[in-house]
Amino acid sequence: MKKKNILNILSNPSHLGIAVIGLILLVLIFSLVFRGNKDAEPTITKDQIQIVKGEEVITINHNGLVEYKSKDKVYYETWDTSQINSFFSIMEQKARDYLAGKVSGGDCGYKVFMFVDGKLVTVCMEIYL
Repeated sequence: MKKKNILNILSNPSHLGIAVIGLILLVLIFSLVFRGNKDAEPTITKDQIQIVKGEEVITINHNGLVEYKSKDKVYYETWDTSQINSFFSIMEQKARDYLAGKVSGGDCGYKVFMFVDGKLVTVCMEIYL
């Protein structure tokens, strides 16, 4: 029986083609399995609350700066201290109620990302304006 080494096998153009296709498929499978989720939790700080619905994102900073992002626009406004403090208090209580199971999140119309007790949490809620 004749012993074949890897160079002899790959010197055949059809074997080389099969090896290249196999390598491409392997890379594709690994990229699909191990890729990061684009909808993963956002990077926010403890001084922020982020509300997301589809491609629209609102980030409220404890310093009063509010950023509105849609797929083609970004704009800012500033809230006064009383608005910010009231908003953060209300949202923290809503998050605590949601996490304790006191309220249902519905169909997760809005995802709210915020820190509660030092931990980043995701809260699903319907917000009626």
